[in-house]
Amino acid sequence: MIYRKQIIHGLRYLRRAQNIDKGIPATKPGEVSGGWTSGEALETFLSAPYHDADPRPFAMALIDFLKNTRFTDGDRYGGWPLVVGSQRASTMATGHAVAALRLAEQYFRDDPTIITELKPLSETGFDWLTRNKNSDGGWGVEPSGGPDGSVSRMISTVYALRAYLADSRTVDNSRTVYDAIQWIRRLMNRDGGFGSKLGAQSDPCNTARAVIVLLRSGFCTPSDRPIKGECSYICRGSYHR
Repeated sequence: MIYRKQIIHGLRYLRRAQNIDKGIPATKPGEVSGGWTSGEALETFLSAPYHDADPRPFAMALIDFLKNTRFTDGDRYGGWPLVVGSQRASTMATGHAVAALRLAEQYFRDDPTIITELKPLSETGFDWLTRNKNSDGGWGVEPSGGPDGSVSRMISTVYALRAYLADSRTVDNSRTVYDAIQWIRRLMNRDGGFGSKLGAQSDPCNTARAVIVLLRSGFCTPSDRPIKGECSYICRGSYHR
């Protein structure tokens, strides 16, 4: 029963914040809906251990939003925008949407009608991620957004990997995951932390992201030296505040 009250209050808030288009605001209530935030909310509802109401209607509304906002044309086919109205597909939005949809496939596995609707969404999302992976193994935040959007970054690579990890792909059974993890390893600095891209200084946020994917991908275990070093870096930063 730990944190039951807090979790339920959080889920209620997400219901209240939902926009009329069924999406979740990208920043704060009343703002435009986001593909990233809506995928994250769907994942949250389907993985939450406590509910005070049937989560399925809200989950289906979010699925409808993701279905209606997915790009269906050109090079962006299969991807999702960061926010409604954007003309570019976002790696963070697409990765989190696919991860949430894969979870939804498990959640609704006994309903073939819903599964038939979900599979094309996640499969074309995977296709977009595959097409837009960089040769170095990472992903840019908005691959069609010029050099700044296409250069590999920690945040976009981690969120792309969410989709593959949700599909039970690891360094042992997926070359895509293995290559991405090898690219992330190159971001590690001498202080034990990780930066946002190659050559960037370490920061706690990107170090935490690295720890998560190194563990979830099966590349490291909690007792391995790299993980201990990264956690030590994060703790040092918190002590200095």
